Amino acid sequence: MKFYKAFHFSRMRSKRHSSRGFTFIEMLTGLTISGIIMVGLIVSAVAIMQQYRNDWVTLDLNNYGHLMLKEISERISGAQDIQVTSFNNMTRIEITDWDNRKSYIDANETEGFFVDNRPLLSGVTLPLEGLYRKQEQRVVALEDFTCKDLTQTTIQLPYRGATAFEKSVFLVSFTLSLTTAYSGADEQTESFVFSKTVFSSSKYLKARGAPVGPPPGLPATR
Repeated sequence: MKFYKAFHFSRMRSKRHSSRGFTFIEMLTGLTISGIIMVGLIVSAVAIMQQYRNDWVTLDLNNYGHLMLKEISERISGAQDIQVTSFNNMTRIEITDWDNRKSYIDANETEGFFVDNRPLLSGVTLPLEGLYRKQEQRVVALEDFTCKDLTQTTIQLPYRGATAFEKSVFLVSFTLSLTTAYSGADEQTESFVFSKTVFSSSKYLKARGAPVGPPPGLPATR
């Protein structure tokens, strides 16, 4: 009986001793795991914010690119005549409307697209400024702008003898870039290419010797 009581008392003391709290190793392990979790959460939050910022800027960039591509295409397809030259290391498109008035579509690295020294679309400019673009952290630029008829490209047609057609189809292409820079980090540049083929019916009809006029539904002037 005495042995049983001694054994029982020893077990009670052992239980009371083990319930006093965590050991140093257990506390250190808990702090380490908590630290790893916190670092992971911080890294994830920064990555999500970075992606959100990039998405916001690229949305503006893509909207601008698609609007410019659509406007240039409509001006080419609705023109009486098209002449392509160059100006300031960029393509220049000379547009002649159906009242024989000329206008010039030009491009600039820091200004984007404009016609006769005005924005190509009123109120729409290259998105250099806006949310997350302060202190040159994200810089948008127009890298290049080209407009060529098919005879000047490597595009292959499935049939021959279509010179008049080839000279009446233009490949419009330009590249917008987004450069991201933070202090202590290397610059990263993303390129966004916009391209489209545009048919000029007036140029084709002239080459075929057919009578020409404004496309249906298009006014003589723009």
